[in-house]
Amino acid sequence: MPIFCPPRSPPPSSPAQFARSWRASLENPPEGVHRALVALAGAQVLGIAAYGPSQDPDTGQATGELTLLAVHPLARRQGHGSRLLNAVVDQLGELGAEEVTAWLPAAAESTRAFLLGAGLVPDGAYRDRVVSPDGATLREVRVRATLGDDTDGDDTDGNDPDGNDPDQNDPQTGLAGIGDAQANDQESTG
Repeated sequence: MPIFCPPRSPPPSSPAQFARSWRASLENPPEGVHRALVALAGAQVLGIAAYGPSQDPDTGQATGELTLLAVHPLARRQGHGSRLLNAVVDQLGELGAEEVTAWLPAAAESTRAFLLGAGLVPDGAYRDRVVSPDGATLREVRVRATLGDDTDGDDTDGNDPDGNDPDQNDPQTGLAGIGDAQANDQESTG
């Protein structure tokens, strides 16, 4: 599952650049409440998710945005991504959000399948984001879901309409009837 990067900065090209970018984003976050959730196994970080209010001009104030979702390659297909997504949705709902959106690279098929299986759907929005100093762009598409909606009509299994579980070890995946997800969070407000 690739990392979703905030639209205001290109992906870092080195660990040092990543550290500078991360530090700067914590010191000067966009408006609203932003949180980072971390999936842990003991002291080992297995995954991370971040969210905040949508920065898109065509969304309302009750729209939250998943800005980052990443799981270590060796920890995938064990439910960590699903639990992180569930925790994001739970917390956005507690903050009063009615919808959640996420931008992802148009070519990221496995990420798209995961999010579609969890109940998000493409809404037709796309953007071309500059991702390198030489002006190279990355086409991104947006997916969204109304919080609490049961998109497949079956509120018991959390699977998509075709019976595909996007995370085989986590039967609660989906945006309706999400159970209590556990993750550590760190909050910044701007």
